[in-house]
Amino acid sequence: MKSSDYNYFIPYKDGHIFFNGITKRFFLASEKNHAKLMDIISRPDDYREKYAPFLERMSAEGFVVEDDVQEMDIIREEFDRKRNSGQYTLMVLPTYDCNLRCWYCIQEHQNMTLSDETVARIKKHIEKYLLENEIKEFRLSWFGGEPLLAYRKLIEITRFSKDFCECHHIGFFSDMTTNSLLLTSERIKELGGLGVRSFQITIDGCREKHNQVKRDKDNAAFDKAVNNVLEIVRTIPDAYCILRINYSDQTLEPGKIMHDVNLMIPHEYRKQIFVMSTMHISIAYSRMEMSESATMRNPKMPKAC
Repeated sequence: MKSSDYNYFIPYKDGHIFFNGITKRFFLASEKNHAKLMDIISRPDDYREKYAPFLERMSAEGFVVEDDVQEMDIIREEFDRKRNSGQYTLMVLPTYDCNLRCWYCIQEHQNMTLSDETVARIKKHIEKYLLENEIKEFRLSWFGGEPLLAYRKLIEITRFSKDFCECHHIGFFSDMTTNSLLLTSERIKELGGLGVRSFQITIDGCREKHNQVKRDKDNAAFDKAVNNVLEIVRTIPDAYCILRINYSDQTLEPGKIMHDVNLMIPHEYRKQIFVMSTMHISIAYSRMEMSESATMRNPKMPKAC
């Protein structure tokens, strides 16, 4: 046996995180034990008998591999599998502008919206790419700026994509990242009818903190956002919402946040709502993402070994 070429040992608090870049598995080793564990993983044959159960676990997690394993071949196979998976995601930013001015936003807001010429080119790209690459599943993602500021262009491209995919028997799915304040019941119904099934909506703390960051004329941004979340999951039964909880070291109050959200979201709809969090460090205006329940379709963090 040999140590994987893609092991990483990262200092963390009072220990080290052991991470394998191929399997994406990880575990935390204490400061007391990490040196010994690193040695065992680095020289597995020397410890095969004494630490057999541990090495079996490390083999299952990819930290040690058999001598004849060529990890670069595994990487190439995974690359080819994803490249030829028959899936394609296209992210469109229909505008750089936004109806809000959150202090942490790194987007340079500009009064720019997709031109009719660009919309036509996007449609041609969708037609050409999906057919030439034999795409089986197409995902159209909307981002910004605030994409709902360009609502009619968004609807035009989404409707075209859905109709094209149905005509050519291609699976279609659409999602958007939005502050949700420009959503209405009519728009939610229209978006649902066009295949939009995922909405990532920002919450900047509890009601009080959120309204301080996202200032609208009614000082009711929090209630509008959460009400729109409820309207989405009621109107589109197979849709889900991702609450992206933005916080700083002054506003991280998970108890208050979830209290205010839960007051407005009945229990029967919570299975359609997932949570992510992002920490904003105000000094550098940088962002460190910390997913508390990750992926879009099936929120699930990898288990630590």
